[in-house]
Amino acid sequence: MPMNDTCIVQAVCSDCRAACEVTVENIPLAKFMLREQTVQVLFHDLTPEERDVILGFRSGYYLCAECWEKFDPEEEE
Repeated sequence: MPMNDTCIVQAVCSDCRAACEVTVENIPLAKFMLREQTVQVLFHDLTPEERDVILGFRSGYYLCAECWEKFDPEEEE
């Protein structure tokens, strides 16, 4: 039986409760969970939004992109 090299991590938005998922490789995820390296280094090929899901998975606190905009709107010129 072949071993699966990837897994799906999920974070639930702390505001709207939307669940967001991203598929990641197991070894970089294990290193991240053990705090051996940063999410930016281990998952450099993912988007910032996907890396936010991984951060939320580990920390237990996550805001989806829509809710993030509500709490931190970009300043208008």
